[in-house]
Amino acid sequence: MEKLDDTLRAMVEEAERTEPDREIAVIVTVTKGTRPSVLTDLGFHIERDYASISAVSGRATAAVLRKLVALEEVRCIERDGEVRAS
Repeated sequence: MEKLDDTLRAMVEEAERTEPDREIAVIVTVTKGTRPSVLTDLGFHIERDYASISAVSGRATAAVLRKLVALEEVRCIERDGEVRAS
């Protein structure tokens, strides 16, 4: 799952073992021109569309994230969360 960073990969593996129905908040970066339905047809729940950077944010179970990783159109998947200045 090279499209996931180590932290998110660990979260997905943990969710698969302990809470398979838990949805994880993520940002999915896709190739330019990818239709949102490519993601939603697999069960991804889009909450925001960032068309200017070819990305969407939303929620998905670990099983759906594994399906998204396999898509050629998906460039990377990152954990979404609150960002604070330090």
